[in-house]
Amino acid sequence: MPRTSFHGAMENNTDVEPPRTDAEDQVHPSPKGDIPGRLAVSSLVLHGHQPPQRGAEANRIRISAGPRTAQCHNQPSAVYGRSETLGIEESDRQQMKKMKATVRSEYIRRVKAIMRTELNGENKLKAINMVAVPVLTYSYGILTWSKTDIDALGRKTRKLLTCHGAHHPKAAQERLYLARAEGGRGLIDLLDLKQRVEQKLRMYFMEKPGRLYDAVKASENGSTSLRLTTAAQEVGEAETHLSKERLWKDKALHGVYPRLLVKDDTDVETSLSWLRAGLTAETEGFVCAIQDQVVKTRAYERTILGRDIDDRCRMCGQAAETIWHLTTSCPALAKKEYVERHNSVAKLLHWTILQENGLKTTNAWYDHQPEHVMENEQVKVYWDLQIITDREIPANRPDIVLVHKQARQVQLIDVSVPSDANVKDKEQEKVQKYHDLTLEVQKLWSMRKVTTVPVIVGATGIVTKAFRRHVNSVSQVKPELLVKTAVMGTTRIVRRSLGLIAESAV
Repeated sequence: MPRTSFHGAMENNTDVEPPRTDAEDQVHPSPKGDIPGRLAVSSLVLHGHQPPQRGAEANRIRISAGPRTAQCHNQPSAVYGRSETLGIEESDRQQMKKMKATVRSEYIRRVKAIMRTELNGENKLKAINMVAVPVLTYSYGILTWSKTDIDALGRKTRKLLTCHGAHHPKAAQERLYLARAEGGRGLIDLLDLKQRVEQKLRMYFMEKPGRLYDAVKASENGSTSLRLTTAAQEVGEAETHLSKERLWKDKALHGVYPRLLVKDDTDVETSLSWLRAGLTAETEGFVCAIQDQVVKTRAYERTILGRDIDDRCRMCGQAAETIWHLTTSCPALAKKEYVERHNSVAKLLHWTILQENGLKTTNAWYDHQPEHVMENEQVKVYWDLQIITDREIPANRPDIVLVHKQARQVQLIDVSVPSDANVKDKEQEKVQKYHDLTLEVQKLWSMRKVTTVPVIVGATGIVTKAFRRHVNSVSQVKPELLVKTAVMGTTRIVRRSLGLIAESAV
């Protein structure tokens, strides 16, 4: 019998047994075998191209699927079964529309199920990345997803987040897909992921030697998004990480907050610690809406939405009702709401100081009711008391005065929650404000050293690089807790002011 080539046997369907190569040994690997090798054969089969068939098995198809092997007669559109993990059907023919509909439906089902759980905001988005997104990842490079398809899934995802209160519809979309360490929410960008996966798969097939991979490249013929027959790499690049960050910062309204984050004197890690504080998805989304300035204040309705309404503040009736006016500048809210927020931060710090110095206090800081004077042999702690001096000094009432008896040192601690843009100025203002008082206290109380400790947290969490040092000089309380307390206070103020929650529920 004349010698027949391997490709000739494929074309004539003869019973020639070609020598096995390293590449062909990957057709039936062990459960722990080369996954891309299995993908190569699966790709051929899914696109209607049969792998080399031998002898009596010419009318049968054998496909390795990890620990189990599926067999079926060579019949059109035979379905082998459903993946137990991803819920995806395995077939010997590609059914593009059906499979895309199945993948899309399964992805949306999982996102809905995750959003109905009681996970906090951070963990819900992590669950989407770990449980829902892999359903799509499994199909990248096999099914042909257009940019329109992926954009539609992205919109559906954001819509589901909005329906569950985790994302404001007018908030910055780019922020959703940035890392939490950069002020984002940490959600995976489906389009960016698709193009990265497909690019890696394409490079794998293009660089891998062997007859099997050559057959895959020759038979693909542009039928997948991998485009293996293209000589040069022409895979489009997704919107990069840097471009997302730049787009967010360049926006007139959304970009105010990220521009504050990149200031030289801003402690980015501590300022963003509230994103890792376990807030509910609803609260997390609302804080982001406040920072993006898309909460429906009267000024937003008039300026952005173009409605013909009076934009004066509904609380004080004086200035325009912007989000920053409501959070830090409204005189009507300054009498009660701002004081409550300020006292919450100061009370947490005071409670921690008492605990660290062995003074009696409550088990939880939020149940703490500060007494004006508490002391033991080591320290004396004053809360919101006017300090009597020989000469008149206007600024003579810091929030907390910590007296170290043995060291003969005094720390004048003053707390403030200003606008995020005024944090640095407020720190300097506090030091200057209490300068005269430090001199008088040092003289009258015969102290070796008297210092002013400004504890300044922006309304939505912005702090300077000096903030951690100031806090640690008086207490071991985690600065992140102070940031979270201030942010939660701001959230309550905005919700109450806009009537989003009842007074009794705050």
